[in-house]
Amino acid sequence: MSFRSAAVFLFGAATASSCSLSVLDDELLSRKWACSTDVDCPAGQRCSARSIFADGPADEARLCVAPETLSSTCPAGTVREDDNDPTNYHCVDDRDGDGVVEPLDCNDADAGLLRRSEDGDCDGVATADDCDDEDLTVTTRRGDCDGDGINLAEDCNDLSAESTYRLVDADCDGVLTADDCDDNRNTSTVRAFDADCDGVLTAADCNDADSTSTTRASDGDCDGVLTAADCNDADSTLTARASDGDCDGVLTAADCNDADSAST
Repeated sequence: MSFRSAAVFLFGAATASSCSLSVLDDELLSRKWACSTDVDCPAGQRCSARSIFADGPADEARLCVAPETLSSTCPAGTVREDDNDPTNYHCVDDRDGDGVVEPLDCNDADAGLLRRSEDGDCDGVATADDCDDEDLTVTTRRGDCDGDGINLAEDCNDLSAESTYRLVDADCDGVLTADDCDDNRNTSTVRAFDADCDGVLTAADCNDADSTSTTRASDGDCDGVLTAADCNDADSTLTARASDGDCDGVLTAADCNDADSAST
């Protein structure tokens, strides 16, 4: 439909025949029929999508018109904003004709690219297949994101080629099975710092080669007698209270009064 024929259809033959197109434009604008959105229009009218005239200039003002006067189809390069809303006559750009409007399209000049909801970083790899869908420089498909040859399911961290993998590090704590005290628990100690794997680090263990040994926290002199039961927990040569009740250095069996350290 030409600009003039559309004008005749919308505003009547008499009006169109008595006015030049520029006068008609001025008249429309003077009546404040130009609009940006529907809220600029009188009740019962809508703001036309782009130009309502398919052959009109690209920068033509949008006009307030009755909804029934608008075409149900949009000019080339555009699509209906919402096909499910029969009252929505707005057309929006879809230059590549893929049915995805420009704001939602990764590239509205390439129908082969996905919509943003399916490819967040618009790198051409769908979200479900992208190793990092927030970084368009990462286009490796899921399965082996770090390229270390270890499948995603077997890799402890498939975004780092330096990470361990489950076959040699079951709990994925970064410590190989042979060096881990408990490779099924990532909070366990490691043999390098707890040789007997009793959960006590070497520096705090009385004997780190014996998992049954006491610890320095509970046996200061590491004589095997706990602090509370030791006559002197700073001297491993002294007796224990169990065998020297008064801690006078004389064993109970040889002490005249083992409740009195003054007696012998």
